[in-house]
Amino acid sequence: MGYPRETADSTVTRVESSFDGSEGKSAAVGHVQRILTSLLGKLDICYGPVNTLPEAIADPNLLKRGAIVVGDDGRKHLAPVVRFKDEPSKPLYREPLLGEHTAEVLARRA
Repeated sequence: MGYPRETADSTVTRVESSFDGSEGKSAAVGHVQRILTSLLGKLDICYGPVNTLPEAIADPNLLKRGAIVVGDDGRKHLAPVVRFKDEPSKPLYREPLLGEHTAEVLARRA
């Protein structure tokens, strides 16, 4: 990538000096994200942080767009990405029950 080495070093040094490591794992992840944002922001590339699943489920933008659905058991899930106007997807958000499909599978084998 075409950036001056001293610019990258000074950015890392500046961000590292603001972090002492005593805040724990989530603070360390935020620290790394700040370093990468500082470095990548100077380049002509598309980038962005990747959320964890709990962060994605709590994202207000995803909630507003209806991208978070609640299964029958009350657990939250990400909605299917592909959506058709006249064919709403209705995925099954639970594990199959023991023996739930046995008769159907055996009937196909006969």
